[in-house]
Amino acid sequence: QPRMLPKPEAPAPVEVNPQTGVTVYHGTTREAGDAIRAGGFQPSSGSRNYGLGSYQATSPASFFTESRDTAANWARNRADTGPTDVIEAQLNLRNPAKLDELDDWSSDGWDSIQKIRNRLSPEEWEEFGIDADNLEVINPDRVPLMVDDPRVVEALQAIGHDGAVFSEGTGSQFGGRSYAVFDRS
Repeated sequence: QPRMLPKPEAPAPVEVNPQTGVTVYHGTTREAGDAIRAGGFQPSSGSRNYGLGSYQATSPASFFTESRDTAANWARNRADTGPTDVIEAQLNLRNPAKLDELDDWSSDGWDSIQKIRNRLSPEEWEEFGIDADNLEVINPDRVPLMVDDPRVVEALQAIGHDGAVFSEGTGSQFGGRSYAVFDRS
């Protein structure tokens, strides 16, 4: 059973410019949760949840969801049978890449991808479900994987993004709207 904890008394681990803010949750192991409370979020490593499963990743981002249930599911997947933790935080991204809007060709998300598309080969973009030559999503289920790639994160940061908003599907087993935070300042 996940341990639900109140917001830490210390400042929220992810502090960025206070504008509109959204309450988000991060699911992890109890050990990692204690480390986060002690020293803040660090780049993700180990297994990362994606849909109904998980995969090994070392990402330069920290990940959050708007759903406490989804975060608890992520924690259970990461912890296997060990104790889990769900951390609540206030998230205020100043300039996220809007990768959840790729169904609209005129969206900010496509503008961002167009600016960085020369950083990867067409075959590499295809691994993320994107036909970069035609600026078209060919596999929407693969789009969230791009925020695990340090080259993509670095390129998004270079054009001014401090994070990304993306969709991992619907239902608590997936994640719905999720956030990758690049800038922890």
